[in-house]
Amino acid sequence: MLSFIRQFLPQLFVAVILDDEKFTIKAIQLRSNNILTSEEKSFDKEDKFLEHLKLLSKRFHFHYTGLLLDSKEQGLAMTLDEKEFEKLGVGKISIKTMPLNNAFIYTATEHIDYFDSFFEKSGELDFIFSPLALLYYCVRRGDIDPGKTILYVFKHKKIMSLLICKDRKILIGKYHFIEDEAGLEMVDEDGDLGTILDDIDLSGLDDEKIEDKKEEKKDIDLNLDNFDETLDDKLAQLDQLDDVLNEDDTNVKVDFGDEKIEIDELNQFSNDMEFCRNIIKNLEEFYKDERYQGSFIDELLIFASEPILQGALDFLEGEIFVSPSVKEINTYDLLLELMQKELK
Repeated sequence: MLSFIRQFLPQLFVAVILDDEKFTIKAIQLRSNNILTSEEKSFDKEDKFLEHLKLLSKRFHFHYTGLLLDSKEQGLAMTLDEKEFEKLGVGKISIKTMPLNNAFIYTATEHIDYFDSFFEKSGELDFIFSPLALLYYCVRRGDIDPGKTILYVFKHKKIMSLLICKDRKILIGKYHFIEDEAGLEMVDEDGDLGTILDDIDLSGLDDEKIEDKKEEKKDIDLNLDNFDETLDDKLAQLDQLDDVLNEDDTNVKVDFGDEKIEIDELNQFSNDMEFCRNIIKNLEEFYKDERYQGSFIDELLIFASEPILQGALDFLEGEIFVSPSVKEINTYDLLLELMQKELK
């Protein structure tokens, strides 16, 4: 009866993502599966965000809120055996699990409890979705090539999840939070990583800091034949950029050849390269897994909420010998769709 009534009364669905120290929502009003109104808003302050949610919920008898879970303590287990969780390093913490086809999403209980309590101030939190659940939803609603082993990846800013599936059966699944890096690496036309420290406009900065940076630059190894070691060393040095550049100065630019590249673009490149590095690492683990010996990836499909730089994609293809296909998605729309599916 309740489901029948919902068809004729307006319903409110609110998708929430907490990132970049902001509270961002997309809210839609539905009646008989038709969108009547839609709004997107971001809030810098917690109280303003909760106040807005409370006002929205008061206007509707049926209202539902869904959150994208970005906590680091989550992942995918193939069984509920204690030994499985011990291998994953979560054997001693309290966890909650949810089935995902032939596998199980897990997350720390404390995160679920925290968000339940947090949203009580503005109304109940009805859904919490792992990025792994969003990715598998993309897998389910797409066309499946029988017999193919496909690597699926979801990316929303610093969040990424990864699934390797044969048909719709999950073979492995991983979740990563892409760490902050102040992107300084570039790939030149020959495919070699290069530093742009020489080209940074250091005018007006402390001479001692400039000399320090020049000395540090000399120690950087740019040999791609040992990519994992080189990239680890390089990324470790990126945190030192704060000593030279003012993070709040969005007008700082860096010379690279004949181009002027914004610092934001460099940060995106660093984010994209770390994203690709995680894909390479997980694919290597898959190929070494005794359970899947002889299995190879036929396709790589990436669902991304923002464009990924072509240079990073070219590098990824060169490392894994599979051409990545990128499909642009709206993470808020995915959350809203999944909420409606769950209600049905």
